[in-house]
Amino acid sequence: MNPDQFAISITTTDGQHFSIGDSDSPFSIQSCSKPVSYLLALEQWGAEYVHKHVGFEPSGRRFNEMILKEIDNPPVKGPKMIPHNPMINSGAIMITSMIWPESKSQERLDKVLDIWRQISGGGNDGDAVG
Repeated sequence: MNPDQFAISITTTDGQHFSIGDSDSPFSIQSCSKPVSYLLALEQWGAEYVHKHVGFEPSGRRFNEMILKEIDNPPVKGPKMIPHNPMINSGAIMITSMIWPESKSQERLDKVLDIWRQISGGGNDGDAVG
């Protein structure tokens, strides 16, 4: 991505929209996807199930450090290690695996892209979520 690009877009609760800068340029959402994926998993499975597989406490570690924590009361016998929370990469990977797992890869991707289009006001051009 071009580090010289910058944009700000604001949409008010009554639907007014204002953008300035490079708002028409596609960009990578990267870690911005983590909260949305977490909410999708919570919506599909509920907090109790999700948090058997991903914690919700701060790790105190870098977001990209692949580290797990042991849980006290695992749903299966024996020790179980889970990511600290859904906002670090290991937790985001686990959360992503929970989103429509019964669907084929392309179908899962299409569903997630549709959600992003809905929440971002993006079009359906198929190339970029805007």
